Amino acid sequence: LSAASLLAAGVLAALGRRRLEQLWQRAFGRRIAGPDPDAALAEEALRLGADDPTVQLLDTSLRQLSAVLAADGKTPPTVFAAHLGSEHLDLWVAPADPEPPRPWQAVDGGQVWRLPVAAVASLDPGGALAPYPGLVSLGMNDTGRLMVDLEVAHGLIAVRGPEETVRSALAALAVELVTNRWSDRMRVTLVGFGEGLDLIAPERVTLARTLEEALPELERRGAELESQLSAWGLDSVLTGRSV
Repeated sequence: LSAASLLAAGVLAALGRRRLEQLWQRAFGRRIAGPDPDAALAEEALRLGADDPTVQLLDTSLRQLSAVLAADGKTPPTVFAAHLGSEHLDLWVAPADPEPPRPWQAVDGGQVWRLPVAAVASLDPGGALAPYPGLVSLGMNDTGRLMVDLEVAHGLIAVRGPEETVRSALAALAVELVTNRWSDRMRVTLVGFGEGLDLIAPERVTLARTLEEALPELERRGAELESQLSAWGLDSVLTGRSV
């Protein structure tokens, strides 16, 4: 937990919301149970590892990008990966575009849009929706954090390894997706595992025992979304988030 800085920050935010609810309940005479020793230790690790400034930097940068492009009548580019370092935020975009809005800069012929971290303080995202809610941490390298956007993956993403390790990795991805600031309205369906994760964000996490159990609701939501986009004359979800 203390090494997963963005995950830790998201979970702490969710924990803060839950405690506000508990304080409201206490106002009506309900008792609040304190955390057990293991939970208290986990919370301490979360607070040690949480990197809220980085979370705010990423959230502000992405929303500002969406806002400035919308003001110009443009749709944000498809982003399939990102790298967040100490000096720059890089977005790998497809197709390449050599003319990003300022203060973003084009790198490698527009295959990468780069934002200097120093420029973030002057950005105003307004009330823009987060354009890339599927962006999630994949790991770290020597220069910073690597992220991928699960929404733009073509086909299935396979995670291989010992079963318990795979479940833990997937659980971490799920928790980050439903607690971070830049995943507006993101919902996650966990099939065959994840008991207890629904307590973190009950309105955004669905548990299912089998894929057959989960598919009808996913198909219903997909059809509903497609109908809404058609009614609004939009060609993609990404376009809808930027208008």
